Amino acid sequence: MNETNKRNHARHTCEISIWLRRLSSEDDYEHADVMNIGMGGALCQVQGRFRINQPLDIAFQLPSRPAMVGIKGKVAHIIREGGVSRLGVEFIDSEGIALNSLMSFILQQ
Repeated sequence: MNETNKRNHARHTCEISIWLRRLSSEDDYEHADVMNIGMGGALCQVQGRFRINQPLDIAFQLPSRPAMVGIKGKVAHIIREGGVSRLGVEFIDSEGIALNSLMSFILQQ
């Protein structure tokens, strides 16, 4: 990995939604639109306020699974524009079955 490209995995554009919640919080999940996603993380757009390195519970639903699937992550970077934030989210549970299921679904699109 070099300085200009800090990603270890390719990103794929997709039109899915995920839900984010601050880890160890009683807050509700907040809806986020995914702009691109890869095995290591995602860029998403959300209305809520988050902070750098904030641990997250991340949930998503796939057509092949009736229940929500969850993984852990953290906020890697933030770009705020008006009332909207673009979050770079790093997946921490990158070896888990949930993330593999998500990537299989995306690659089939």
